[in-house]
Amino acid sequence: MNTSIEKKLIFLKEGYKTSIDPRAQATGAFDLFETGFTASDLQPRPKSEEFEAMRYATLTLLRIAYGLNSLVLWNNLRDRDKLTYRRKKTLATRTMELRRKGADLEDIVAAMDAINDAVRTMSGTFRSGRFDPVDAEFDNVVEEEPDDESEQESEGDESDEEHYDEAEEEESLFEQKLTFARYKCAALLPYLAKRMREVWLPIRERISKPRKTHTRVP
Repeated sequence: MNTSIEKKLIFLKEGYKTSIDPRAQATGAFDLFETGFTASDLQPRPKSEEFEAMRYATLTLLRIAYGLNSLVLWNNLRDRDKLTYRRKKTLATRTMELRRKGADLEDIVAAMDAINDAVRTMSGTFRSGRFDPVDAEFDNVVEEEPDDESEQESEGDESDEEHYDEAEEEESLFEQKLTFARYKCAALLPYLAKRMREVWLPIRERISKPRKTHTRVP
């Protein structure tokens, strides 16, 4: 195996896990993808080590994009992101196609195009999206004005407090998930968009263009 491909593959499989940078896995995937394409002399053949490197890198990027699209963020916006389901279906389909034994360069191209489109649309929604003022999931938590009878302790007081504590804890966990989703998107979406422009789009253009054959002039 090509030494450079082997090193980058090891990093993508295990090495990135020791990095504190949340972009490390994506970085490793783009590096492996680019190395595989360059090592193939711009013509990766199915089942070659260069092709398999590009396929593994693409599958990794598909998982990252699918994970971002699955965050609770998108379903809790004032204007629901109608593209969430479409992205989910497309990314899942491209993953299935790329995993099959007969996968070829066209499957890689289709998958990378799907990732690029998913990153682009999620980035647009992330920049302009707004949360509802009050999330409907917790509208049932209401504080009532105390009356004269409520000043006396009753058997139901302890039960009411437990119910309120559970609702408060549930809301806190939900807010934590939203916060995690926001920071994950803030860290990954701009970076993925940048690397798509730097790595994938130039390669996409070179794949689309037929290679020039140099003929000897007599």
